Amino acid sequence: MKLVNQVTSGDSTQADATHGDRVISKPITIKRGRWLFWGAMAAFALATALTGLWVMSHDTVPKMAGLQEKLEKAKPYFLAWRIALMSVMLGFYPVWVNKVADWLHFEPWQRQFAFNQRWHMAALVILVESLLPQHGLATFLRWLFQQ
Repeated sequence: MKLVNQVTSGDSTQADATHGDRVISKPITIKRGRWLFWGAMAAFALATALTGLWVMSHDTVPKMAGLQEKLEKAKPYFLAWRIALMSVMLGFYPVWVNKVADWLHFEPWQRQFAFNQRWHMAALVILVESLLPQHGLATFLRWLFQQ
């Protein structure tokens, strides 16, 4: 594979490479994606810091003990919420991919690659959910059958 040409402008870079008799286009890097990512990261960091400041300014021992008891009682509902979110995320995955692909102007092969990642993402979400200390499925089944 050899590089045929490379066009660089202020917002994007595109390189074409030949592989035999066909030309393969590499994806265009758009600054919008980077701004979106870093903007979301900054918003998350700001929200985390503000939440931490609010909790530190309101942390009396009786309130925190009461809050811990309420969180223990709400654990099964939080688990059901996480399961519902995962189901919606996996169930509507083609819709999300189409919306993002249209917004980022994906090539057809990029769209197909994103569609093919559905079950990889599902396996990763289930792996993270099972390995993190929430013990989600076991807690939910225990709660379900104790009542």
